[in-house]
Amino acid sequence: MKKLTAVLFVALVLTSCVPTRKIIYLQGSEDLVNQPQRIADNYIVRIKPSDRLYISVSGYNDEQVKHYQNVAQLGSVQSGGNQNSGFIVSDNGTINVPLIGELNVAGKTTSEIEKMVAARIIALGDMEEPTVNVTLANFRVSVMGEVKNPGVVEADGQRLTLLEALSRAGDLPATARRDSILVVRENGGIRSAYYVDLTQSEDVFKSPAYYLQQNDVVYVKPNNSVRVQGSSTLSTIGAISSVIGVVSGVLALILVFTK
Repeated sequence: MKKLTAVLFVALVLTSCVPTRKIIYLQGSEDLVNQPQRIADNYIVRIKPSDRLYISVSGYNDEQVKHYQNVAQLGSVQSGGNQNSGFIVSDNGTINVPLIGELNVAGKTTSEIEKMVAARIIALGDMEEPTVNVTLANFRVSVMGEVKNPGVVEADGQRLTLLEALSRAGDLPATARRDSILVVRENGGIRSAYYVDLTQSEDVFKSPAYYLQQNDVVYVKPNNSVRVQGSSTLSTIGAISSVIGVVSGVLALILVFTK
């Protein structure tokens, strides 16, 4: 009886353990200590159709700049954070700015657009040294699936990494798979998907999905410990498989200890 009790205890411990390699993030990152990686420029956000842009103009001469400081006319961000202001990039990649005209902004960075607006104002003869600020107002991604707080994550600046998005969503619970995070991206009429293994640092940092783009969708799969909602068949199969595995392990141990 004592042998059987010991066997059952060992079986319980073995079946309840989760391999550390499946939980720890960024394994192999210790190599970065001696071999720092150069960061690529693929984190730079480029403007796409349906993006919302805020534009503000300032300068030294109040008389010259007063027309461009009319937020209702120019569409710059208001103190109350009016979400209806700003310029929506059209399907053909343009915005039409009062006093300035039409600008082709698709594929450009906010810094490049700032230079375009400043050059247009100077060409019109309104100001000699305008200061232009362009802000992307709707840089957000959706985080779904097995995270603590699923929902929309908004970037305060114009750079958001996959790790930051998951952190803002409350990180991953024990029931989440860390080896196949799915990122779905739409760009230039093409929908692409990327899988990222959070447990491997090289896979994370070299992934095209490490730096997220506006409107990306991040999905975290549940692991085998989670019952699949809406699918009794899959749930039953998973439960049966778990039971068979435990029973097989216990029987094997019993045979060993009772010989």
